[in-house]
Amino acid sequence: MKYDKALFQILLVEPANALNCYPFSLTHHISELRCGALRLLDKVKEIFPYANCILWGNSDIIHPLIQNEKWDNTITSGVPTLLLDATVLLDVDLAVQFVTSINEDSEDLNITFFDKDRQIIAVYNQEILLDEIVNLVNNKNHLLDYLTSSVSKHSEKRVTLQDVAQIHYIWETLDHQQIQIEKDSKLMLNIYPIDHFGDKYKKIHLIHSEKIKVATDVNIGEGVVLDATNGTILIDNAATIMHNAVIMGPCYIGKGTTIKIGAKIYGCCSFGDYCKIGGEVEHSTFHNYSNKQHDGFIGNSYIGEWVNLGAGTSNSDLKNNYGCITMELPHRKVITDKQFIGTMIGDHTKTAINTAFTTGSVIGVSAMLATNNFIPKSVESFTWHTSNKIQPYKLEKALETAAMMMKRRGKEMSNAEIHRLKFAYDKRKSKKS
Repeated sequence: MKYDKALFQILLVEPANALNCYPFSLTHHISELRCGALRLLDKVKEIFPYANCILWGNSDIIHPLIQNEKWDNTITSGVPTLLLDATVLLDVDLAVQFVTSINEDSEDLNITFFDKDRQIIAVYNQEILLDEIVNLVNNKNHLLDYLTSSVSKHSEKRVTLQDVAQIHYIWETLDHQQIQIEKDSKLMLNIYPIDHFGDKYKKIHLIHSEKIKVATDVNIGEGVVLDATNGTILIDNAATIMHNAVIMGPCYIGKGTTIKIGAKIYGCCSFGDYCKIGGEVEHSTFHNYSNKQHDGFIGNSYIGEWVNLGAGTSNSDLKNNYGCITMELPHRKVITDKQFIGTMIGDHTKTAINTAFTTGSVIGVSAMLATNNFIPKSVESFTWHTSNKIQPYKLEKALETAAMMMKRRGKEMSNAEIHRLKFAYDKRKSKKS
């Protein structure tokens, strides 16, 4: 189901605790998180295609996104507005709850939406509140803090939402991967059941073909196994699956992505656009233009954009004592209830051959890793790690390397993307000073 008229504009509000999704939040608005086939913001845009979708948060991070994807991020005064916590996994059922509550009453009603724990998830407002929001944006005050304190003053109706899923920490995206791939498959109108293509794919082995969907220009080599026993497999435009690869669902393979010869892709994987993936991957997410072309194991991990993992790079995702994993973020340690967490890697990080990550490791943006030992559990952004020493990675060199990698993939580094990396560098620098 998609809503075919603009009931309101949607403001995706980045929460105060966005740093909990480090290192991704250093270089991305929180709604850019990929969970399932789509990013969080894409789910909103697919369900409400006629609503203007606006990002609220740090402009240093937002500007490259809206410039690259060419959309209007302007708040319109006087338009009914749904302010939505950007960490929410919007689906059709939740959208129905929003629309039903709004349509039950007059258009000028203010509504506050809560989850079952009485946390504010969204606010639907009229012009008066919107004017105050514009003020807040201009003054760079935090929007959700303001909304929390002003509910009693502005809200004329309160609604408790059912079955709200949110992302509080980056590794939680992996918990939702299976169901989100299934839900996203119903929003993606450019892919079709593979059986509709007749004998085009007669030289590959299909298991539960009714749950395998592909775009019209997908290239699949001989001997490939697509096994959808445990979930949907989605293969997007211009993707290539090379000979003898095995892909188990649920899995999403993004536009222009290449799965290399003999790759073993286990369930709950999501690969963004123009990735190159080989070896063994399980229960992991890769963002656009990231590479793991060679043998090695990546499991229960979240990989940012423009990451390159050298041959043999592998991670542990289970402690030897089978205990729960503690994650070390820059601002706090998080004792999880999880036995399986691999590594979280920020944009533009590179690894040398045979790099080994420990369980539950967190690697920042633009780190260069080349050591014979295990990589430390926590690695700062813009650092060089070798077997002999750890030293800063100068911004100028990091930008030069990033530009060279992008050029090899036919992309030119924009001023906005340069500014985004400079912002991440300055954040690291200010933390150390």
